Amino acid sequence: MTRHVRRWWPDAALGVLVASAGAFEMSARSIGRWWIVAVLAVAVGLFRRAPVAAAALLWVLLYAHLRTGSTLLITEVTTALVAYGAARWGRTVTVWFSGLSILALGVLGVWLVGTRLDIVLPLVPLVDAATLKRVLVDPPGVGTQVALIPLGLALVGFGPPWLLGLAVRSIDEARRSRALQHLAEDHAALAHQQVEREREIAELRAGQARLARDVHDVVGHSLAVILAQAQAAAYLQDPDEVRATVDRIADAARRSLQDVRTVLESTQVEGAAVRAQRPPGTLDALVTGLRDAGHGVESTVIGIPQPLPPELETVAYRVAQEMLTNAVRHGDRREPVHVEQVWSTHSGDGAGQLRLEVRNTVAADAAPPQRPGLGVDGMVRRLASVGGSLDARLHDGWFVATASLPVRAVLR
Repeated sequence: MTRHVRRWWPDAALGVLVASAGAFEMSARSIGRWWIVAVLAVAVGLFRRAPVAAAALLWVLLYAHLRTGSTLLITEVTTALVAYGAARWGRTVTVWFSGLSILALGVLGVWLVGTRLDIVLPLVPLVDAATLKRVLVDPPGVGTQVALIPLGLALVGFGPPWLLGLAVRSIDEARRSRALQHLAEDHAALAHQQVEREREIAELRAGQARLARDVHDVVGHSLAVILAQAQAAAYLQDPDEVRATVDRIADAARRSLQDVRTVLESTQVEGAAVRAQRPPGTLDALVTGLRDAGHGVESTVIGIPQPLPPELETVAYRVAQEMLTNAVRHGDRREPVHVEQVWSTHSGDGAGQLRLEVRNTVAADAAPPQRPGLGVDGMVRRLASVGGSLDARLHDGWFVATASLPVRAVLR
């Protein structure tokens, strides 16, 4: 309430000032009517907050003068403020209405001087009616020229304030438009920064997840191989066989260390370089390494192997590595691991599918894992990232893991 009053009090004070000046002029010159002064004061008081109402009151004021023949007050020059306010603060319709009103006022004055001089004469203050009539009518021909005076007075009295209000309005709108544009640009910059920040966070999280999966695959595979060989070495009697097993364990540890170093170095490369980096080996090399470590592996390749893009080759390698790790860790070591690669081509452009299947028997006394590991989840995520899928199930004493991923030809 206090803020509302604070906004209105300058306009109210101006209205009171105009009313006081009009009352003083009425008293000093013994002319005018009090309610005309009241309408004038209200119109001037509303010129900023309600320019439409103020302009309408001016027409009421003019009608009152013409109806009653009341002399115009000098105080009524303050009505120029209404013209300024209509152009400065009014709506677009108000601006047009006020501008046309100024022209209409001038045209009405010309018509009254030319046809109803008896109405005009009492309105003009400080001029003797007989003198004014003599100037307008005599000599012949002068009255026609003088009749245009009201139009000039309307344009001179109300035109400049109206044009000034229109100019200030245009400047203010241009300033507001620039401020809104700057605000929109600031919002756009902040939104862009937020998007960039979220993208960086997403990339960091994706990099962390990728690093965790790679380390899990590398270390898990190597430790499974090393553990199996170490457990087998406990039953060996021949020193040469023990020495050969220890050498294989050392080789597996060195390969694991090199793979971990490669994974960690890949985190220093950003963007597409990370995705384009190829794995440390091939699918056949995985099978050969497992066979060299002393595990029985039966490998079958159906179809014609094709060179894969780096991202697909990496996914295929890591998924096969994890499936072999699980087979070594949870399978019956007395039975071989069966690995099958099926390459199929659907069209002449090299597109097709690669199906990787790893089957191993499960020992009857094998204990189930205490908790689900990261391996299966990691394989699912890797395959999903390239449009592939994973199926893993236990069937008639066999654990079968099948990975399918689309094959896209390498662009030459």
